[in-house]
Amino acid sequence: MKPDRFEELLEAKGADLATWPEAERRAARRLLAESAEARTALAQARALDDLLGGALAPTPAGQTLRDAILALPVAHPREARGRPGFGFRAFWQAGLGMALAAGLAGFALGITGLVEGPAAGAAAPDIAGLVYGFSGREPRL
Repeated sequence: MKPDRFEELLEAKGADLATWPEAERRAARRLLAESAEARTALAQARALDDLLGGALAPTPAGQTLRDAILALPVAHPREARGRPGFGFRAFWQAGLGMALAAGLAGFALGITGLVEGPAAGAAAPDIAGLVYGFSGREPRL
């Protein structure tokens, strides 16, 4: 094993040789027996592992944090009011209200005969004029 590979494994696997693959572990032990530089790198990696291990150790939660967590509601407030997805509001929010309104408008236009087209010989009604309130003539200034 070369020192560069040893340092790569130290960075990737840590200073605990037991976590390394078996073949790499044997080669690393041979390198450690021969190289003072490898032993120094291993010592530095162990010091770093010890430092990080202490910094990342879990700390017990205080009573205030425990009380705050236990005070959280189990269900969302909207779900607690009733079953979501039922009733008029859910019907409207689903877009069915708009579909119903469009259907009723189409039905009303169909009954009035405005969308059938003109009868034989009659002029076509000005739908835009009916909707927006102008007759199609140019306004007087």
